Amino acid sequence: MEDIVRVRGEVEIKVVDKDGKLKWHQILSNTWTQDGVREIIKWLSGQSASAPTHVAIGTDGTEADPTQTALLAELDYATYTEEGGRIAATKAIQTTDFTNDTAVFTGTWTFKGTPPTIREMGLFNAASGGVMYARRTMNFTPQAGDKLTISWKLQLKI
Repeated sequence: MEDIVRVRGEVEIKVVDKDGKLKWHQILSNTWTQDGVREIIKWLSGQSASAPTHVAIGTDGTEADPTQTALLAELDYATYTEEGGRIAATKAIQTTDFTNDTAVFTGTWTFKGTPPTIREMGLFNAASGGVMYARRTMNFTPQAGDKLTISWKLQLKI
């Protein structure tokens, strides 16, 4: 019998309004990038590699493709969110199918002013530039006071 290990990714999206009421909840599959897979291979082989550390959002709805290396229109955070910059992800390990098989990277944005429609999100290993591990499209138009939370879940499956 052949051993097969897969890295499975999904993105959980939650939006609550300024009063804390849930407006939207969705779980989407992940699109790995070739650069992200290369970072994992570098880590496995003991070469210098950087783990994911940041979550970003943007406004381009072009379908995710493994050859993409960055968000296509990363959001101008200072104009539209309270936090500014890419979100330094909170990191956790959780159990999905067996103990400690899933890494979770979470970022939350609070919108202000008149924000644009959010159509893309990405998982990165740097506060700017860096390697984009994964990208996914969505379609959400926030209002001032809305909080968007993205939890990127990466699970090793056997």
